[in-house]
Amino acid sequence: MSGDAPRSKRLQRRCQIALALFFCACLGVGLVGSFVPRDPMPLFQEQRTLARLPGRADAATPSQLAAALTRFSADNFGLRKPLISSYFMFRLRVLNADLGLPVVLGEQGWLFYEQELPTFRREQTLSARQAQRIRDRLDAWCDYAHRHGAELVFFSGPNKSTIYPEKMPPHQRPWLDRPSMLDQVHALDYRCPFIRVDLRPVLRKHRDEGLYFRWGTHWNDRGAQLAWQEVRRSISAVHPQLRWPVGALRIESTPAAPLEDSLWQWFGESDPHATVVPRGRAQPEPAPAAGLDPATQARVLAFGDSFMVFMAPTASVIAERFSGWDLAYGQVLAPTAAQAQQDAWLIAAGADQRRIEWMHPLRANVVMIEVVERNLLGLAELPQPSDRPPEITDDHWLLGVARNWAGFIVQDSVDAQRRYAPGIQVRLADRQVRQVTRTERNGRYLNVYLSGNPLDGRAVGHPHVLEVLAPAAGIRSLSAAP
Repeated sequence: MSGDAPRSKRLQRRCQIALALFFCACLGVGLVGSFVPRDPMPLFQEQRTLARLPGRADAATPSQLAAALTRFSADNFGLRKPLISSYFMFRLRVLNADLGLPVVLGEQGWLFYEQELPTFRREQTLSARQAQRIRDRLDAWCDYAHRHGAELVFFSGPNKSTIYPEKMPPHQRPWLDRPSMLDQVHALDYRCPFIRVDLRPVLRKHRDEGLYFRWGTHWNDRGAQLAWQEVRRSISAVHPQLRWPVGALRIESTPAAPLEDSLWQWFGESDPHATVVPRGRAQPEPAPAAGLDPATQARVLAFGDSFMVFMAPTASVIAERFSGWDLAYGQVLAPTAAQAQQDAWLIAAGADQRRIEWMHPLRANVVMIEVVERNLLGLAELPQPSDRPPEITDDHWLLGVARNWAGFIVQDSVDAQRRYAPGIQVRLADRQVRQVTRTERNGRYLNVYLSGNPLDGRAVGHPHVLEVLAPAAGIRSLSAAP
């Protein structure tokens, strides 16, 4: 019996050590789970950012360090991330559930972007205010382009679900008795005539060629090629005198790169299998013919949305000499001499960041607006051209016109400062012609001082147009071209 007591104590001691080691191992599991290399889980699975391993900044005081360690352990303890990822894959593979991600699981493994659903199901109807804002802004852009010798072209990149509706899941079906959002935008009663290109017929005609990425959101090179050809054909039907670059694009079927425009990466998964996509190969471009009138050369300023911007290399090839900028709001467009000599420019900017005034330094005579079908409501956010006073009324301004002195305000930019330089004459909506005496920067706006007495804001302010009595250098009116 006497020998049993030491043996019992040794066993108890070993159990205590084992429990202590197990406890320490549990504390370290969070650290292990945080760095497991096989864990590909994207943030979409958590819908938030997980707590990170505490750093020096989190250890300013013992209480801060303790709180940081608690947050880290709560997000990583017990291999939490791999367990959640496994649960995620079970729901995806076995239950065929999209788990609340912005992804729709379609037929035959196709994936669609959830933001397409409202336009696909035709749930949206333009309100009277939305219709008016879109109509007013496109009319304003059209007026501005025509006054400066250019043509305005509008088109929309169709949703993948619009071209391949049968690939959507059976429970997602459109209300076919309702007009689509794109049909509603096209049908608005525009005052100013501009070119509207509907890409849906040509894409549906060639849909069997596989124009969109099966697991992505955008068209591939073949889809982009068809879109560009249709846009150019529509412009040439109205302005046959325009000459376009004569490059060529050969389409070849090549293997898609892993996760190339693929929504599977949102699930933390690789593509289910390899696919083949149409890819463009540029052909050598001959030199421009000598002796041709430069005024008939198409010089394109394209404001690209998701479809044109994300396919920028393709757009560059198809439109030939494209140069791209990704501009923040208010940033000055200052092309180099070489860039200004190009034939086309692709501007990557949101709807509210696009400025038609950029056509002046580029001497563009064709202005394109491309908006993805699912983002058509963004047209209501297009900025009004600065040749129209903003809709500002307070103690100092009445619809953008000064109450106490002769003048008005416009959006400030380098182009606006040039257009309203002292000595320039401006024709107002009441047909008065006044001369600019000076300008003054005022935050986002430019104060333009005119000769004479104060103006009536109700007669010449927003939404009336200001006409600068000076032609845009280097641009001939398309309507006047032979």
